[in-house]
Amino acid sequence: MYHLTSEGKTVAATHDILHKQVTSDYEKILSTFSDTELQVVKLFIQRLSDHLQDSLN
Repeated sequence: MYHLTSEGKTVAATHDILHKQVTSDYEKILSTFSDTELQVVKLFIQRLSDHLQDSLN
């Protein structure tokens, strides 16, 4: 088990706030796309991920 120092708790709290802000920003951007457009984005990301994974092997 581990425990954060007071400085570590401050960093963790800041990280949580920034993470929530970024997530909210991404959700706002994604909400501007139709379901069909999102499927294309998903397909692109999957193919790119597969390609990158293949290049590592």
